[in-house]
Amino acid sequence: MRQRDIEADILRKYSRYMVSLDPILNQIGSVRTLHAGGFRYEENGKEATTPLNKVALTIEISHATIVNFDMGVFAQSIYEFTEQHVAEMHRMMYRTLDTVTQLTGNVFNAKEKPPSADMILDMLERLPIRFDEKDEPVLPQIIAGPDLFQKLVNIKFTPEQEERNKRIIEIKRREFHAKKRYRRLSYIH
Repeated sequence: MRQRDIEADILRKYSRYMVSLDPILNQIGSVRTLHAGGFRYEENGKEATTPLNKVALTIEISHATIVNFDMGVFAQSIYEFTEQHVAEMHRMMYRTLDTVTQLTGNVFNAKEKPPSADMILDMLERLPIRFDEKDEPVLPQIIAGPDLFQKLVNIKFTPEQEERNKRIIEIKRREFHAKKRYRRLSYIH
């Protein structure tokens, strides 16, 4: 194996490790594939495309660091490189999410007014919700920064909003079960 291949392999393994530590990226499966273009999304007759993104980062490790076997500096350089790689992956993911959510109409902007229980309930009404084997709702994940997260945690539902939430979940449960296929086709041999 050539030196360049060994170096690329080390960086690839370390990047995979850093991605596995990331609370968001580690939940997203990925595969390597030969790909010639971007991605196309369709929803209700509308279409959006996202380009195939390239990540180009530079890592510089001095000759002296390698010759003197300075593992602390070497490890720090690789760590900073992979942190940049993870940050770039986040930027690409959020750009794609923005494109797709704009297309599907699942955009909820909390910048114009402060988050509230009614805003959360409005969001639940618009999103599809699936149910697990115990018929419990599997609610969508909300990706939020620390400030918005704290505001969301502090939201309290009134009894009327609790009742509305129950009605929404029950409607979503009926919709979910109505879409399930119960009928089986029989085959004639």
